[in-house]
Amino acid sequence: LFLVAGEREGSIAERERQQGQVIHYGDTIELMHVTTGKILTLSKQQAYERAAKKVELQEHGSEAAVLVVKPAFKAYATGEPIGTGDLVLFQTLKKTGGMTYSMHMGVKHGQDEQTVLKRG
Repeated sequence: LFLVAGEREGSIAERERQQGQVIHYGDTIELMHVTTGKILTLSKQQAYERAAKKVELQEHGSEAAVLVVKPAFKAYATGEPIGTGDLVLFQTLKKTGGMTYSMHMGVKHGQDEQTVLKRG
């Protein structure tokens, strides 16, 4: 329990240190919901699509919340800064069931917009 609390404090301190900094392709990030302050985290539950996982908002992030920022197209290289309007891909750093997942947005007919992480 103490180690988890220490990791959480370290994560919060790192988040505050990085706030406002330029993000580069290859950086690891956590996505925070602005209104609630909760962290977007990969769930173990299957999403609507068979090869996808649900995401959820959690009070405190976990290893399943750490994402690597990658370019959507090979026109950009790791280490280059991300520009306004660039299309990006978020890929899980931690493997779940031996697979990494990539985030995309999709809409299922008759449903609200769903955010899911797909196998990459």
